[in-house]
Amino acid sequence: MILDTDALSAFVDGDADVGRLLRLQARAAIPVIVLGEFLYGIAESRHRSAYQAWMASHLRNFDALAVTDETAVTYAALRVVFSRDQHFDAVPDLERKSW
Repeated sequence: MILDTDALSAFVDGDADVGRLLRLQARAAIPVIVLGEFLYGIAESRHRSAYQAWMASHLRNFDALAVTDETAVTYAALRVVFSRDQHFDAVPDLERKSW
């Protein structure tokens, strides 16, 4: 399963539904673009230090997907995106899971 920024943020913030769904997955991945968006978003957050601490201790539990040909192969194999973004619904043969 590939997480988008909203799903990652919800998980880090302790959303129980996101946590439950992620625990059911054999594998969860975060594209580096999503990591960049998340880090940008927390840069000015009043909770920045807590978010950075979470990243330092938990990021290793996810596959980080670099922007490479291998990313495309991994994405094609997973075919599931964990997101509330309905724009993904327009992608043929892609399953979007929400919470």
